[in-house]
Amino acid sequence: MAADHSVQMTDLVRVPSWVRVLDVICVLLACLAVVVALSGGFRLRLGAIRIGVTTPWPLLLWSLGVGVVRHVAAPQQPLYREFPLLLAAWARVPAVRVALAALAGTRPIILFVGYLAVFMFGYAEGHAPLRHFTNELLNLPVRSQAELKRARDAYFDELRYHVDSTFAGLIIDKLPLNMLAAPYLYSLFPDARFIFAQRHPCDCVLSCFMQGFAMNDSMACFLDIETAANYYDAAMRLWTRSKDVLPIEVYTLIYEELVAHPEAALRPLVDFLGLDWRDELLDHGSTAKARTGIGTPSYNQVTQPLSRAPSGRWKRYQKQLEPALPILLPWAERLGYND
Repeated sequence: MAADHSVQMTDLVRVPSWVRVLDVICVLLACLAVVVALSGGFRLRLGAIRIGVTTPWPLLLWSLGVGVVRHVAAPQQPLYREFPLLLAAWARVPAVRVALAALAGTRPIILFVGYLAVFMFGYAEGHAPLRHFTNELLNLPVRSQAELKRARDAYFDELRYHVDSTFAGLIIDKLPLNMLAAPYLYSLFPDARFIFAQRHPCDCVLSCFMQGFAMNDSMACFLDIETAANYYDAAMRLWTRSKDVLPIEVYTLIYEELVAHPEAALRPLVDFLGLDWRDELLDHGSTAKARTGIGTPSYNQVTQPLSRAPSGRWKRYQKQLEPALPILLPWAERLGYND
């Protein structure tokens, strides 16, 4: 038996070294494809280089390609025959058999219990959360209920600094870029309702381009009209995809309808929020004057009557908007604007 085993192992290595390298690459790519298929893949950054593998198909194609090249260039001892023989030879080695038995008998149950603990109890306070990806949006499915509760409590702790704890009304978190966080918000507040304020894409981007926003990573996109259009496109793609896959409740309030017929536009919104209609909702000027301070860029306009003048303003700037129109006009058509 020892002689037979020795002959088989000798026969298996009688190929050029570059063939063996290709065999190893082929098998590793196939194994990595299986890992990606089971785990969902990964994304990481090495300096300025971003690496992302989220689907097994490219890996399988590369594995197949390497295998084809190897067998065309060196058809002797094909991998599909050699690899099973190699595994069988390894399996007859006592040390390998002991190691495999220990691995099969202990590691799967340890892995299962570990994951079960994470999903049931979460991580200890202050410890790093489970992360499969560098993008936190992709990590949402592995967040435990304990982690989501801590995030929810942190939100309400911050809210207490801005709203008196005795306030019994409905709180609206008014931030346009909340649309980018719809998956997070749904994970934390599955019963929350969303108000989507829609405006013609060209007017929307032009208005943002003309505003003097305090600078941050997002507002820096509005320093260039084409970059602003690309930012709008990316935001709308994420928002529409979120609406498609998440059971969120959304009411779309169209800007052009609001300024033309305020009551007709607002009454369905009030019903959507489960509130009673009050006529003072139409007197936004008095409401704004009663406030102690308004920190939005349009602070000097909120006390003025509603005007249709800003609607369609983008048409006067078509020449300046030329780099952005191929990006924005398809969205305008998709949202129901005919111009």
